[in-house]
Amino acid sequence: MQHRRLTSYSSPKPLVIDVAEDRTKIEQRKVLPKLEGLELIAYRMRVKDALEALIEESTILQKIKSGKPVNEDDLQEICSLILTQNPDVDCDNLVELYPEAAGDIIYIFHRIIGWESTAVRQRFEQFAQEHNLNSKQIKFWI
Repeated sequence: MQHRRLTSYSSPKPLVIDVAEDRTKIEQRKVLPKLEGLELIAYRMRVKDALEALIEESTILQKIKSGKPVNEDDLQEICSLILTQNPDVDCDNLVELYPEAAGDIIYIFHRIIGWESTAVRQRFEQFAQEHNLNSKQIKFWI
């Protein structure tokens, strides 16, 4: 310590930049974190549990499960019900987390909660009758 040179210097003052904000150019977006691997699987399980818990009390989910048509108001109602029961499950996020559904929320619900077997059987029988499938074609589909 005795050989240290004692110099005094003044530290530079911090640089202050004042940028004016243009409120018309401010954008607000909700950023969805990219879920991969186990995080994605865990999130999908939470979504499935949330929907399965609501099936008994929601006539809209029962209609979706049985393959009956629903309108846009029904979809908004079920999305708000899901969001109030489970704040971390948002229908808008589902579209991004299930890219194989091509943005169709009904397909996503079918993928999560499944179909009733009677509804699937009825749809297949209707399809087979409309397209006059023979026994080999029907056997191929089953």
